[in-house]
Parts: sequence; structure tokens; C-alpha cells
Amino acid sequence: MIYLSGMKIIFILFFGLLSQSVFAQVKEDEFFVFDKDWKPASIKKAIYFLKIRQTDDSNYQWTTYKMFGPRIKQERFKDHNATLLNGKCSYYFPSGYLDSAGAFLNGSMDGVWYFYRNMDGSVFRQKNYENGMVVKDTLYPVITKADREKIPHKPGEIESEYPGGQNA
Repeated sequence: MIYLSGMKIIFILFFGLLSQSVFAQVKEDEFFVFDKDWKPASIKKAIYFLKIRQTDDSNYQWTTYKMFGPRIKQERFKDHNATLLNGKCSYYFPSGYLDSAGAFLNGSMDGVWYFYRNMDGSVFRQKNYENGMVVKDTLYPVITKADREKIPHKPGEIESEYPGGQNA
């Protein structure tokens, strides 16, 4: 019984020291504001807003916004100074809708990237990258509302409607 109590104490001390060392490495978020020329500015004159967050011990997420508007981009870097893109990144239209998203690996586009239409948010292009080189490029046709209405339902599927139809 004393042996178990001693093991519990050792476990608690070990976990406490481990958690302190892990959490001590993660810094607080940093915030910066910039003017229209991307020069540091006061909050009153700021047009852009940047938040830097350390996501783990070796990656930093930079999220950029219009000061009073939508997000512009979200990028991940291997270093605090943002010199090497590494990880998932997203870029946005001025309207705030997603423009493109994918990942970087050591500064090169890698894996599947999706490119979106601003009007409806649908994917119009997909590119597959390996070490920064496009290995596959797929274009998707525009599907209008009229085109969607022409697509037949699967057996047993019916279009939803109010009880009693539109007139009710």
C-alpha cells in the first residue's frame, strides 16, 4: 500500500514537471496593427490586424484581417519571423469567402489545394502538388441553379416542401 502511494506521488511530480516544461514553451498570442502600406500604425490609423500564435514548439500561425472586416489569410510558418511556410494555409477573397486552401511543406506547396469561386463558394479547381510541382490539375464546371434542378432525384428521394405545398 505504501509502495502505491509512493508511485502516485512520483507520477504526480513527474506529470507536474512535464506539463510545466511543455506549457512554458508556448507563448502568448502577439497582436500587431498596420496602415494601408503595411507599416506599423496606431490602432486609430490601422487598416490591417495581425495575430501570431505559436501552435506547437516549432510552428507559428499568422492570421491577417482587415481591421474592421473579414480575414485575409491564415498561414503557418516554421519560424516566428515567417520565413518558411509549413502547414495548412487559407487565403480569402475581399468579401471574406474562401479563395484557396492547402498546405505547404518546407516552403513548397504540397498535397491537395482547392480553389473556390467567390460567388457561391464552390470548388472550381483542384491541384495536387508534390514538392512544389503540380502533378494533377482538375477543373470543375460551373453548375447553375437551373442545372441543379435538372439533376434527377435518386429513387425514394423527394424534394422537401411545406405541408400542404407552397399555397399553405
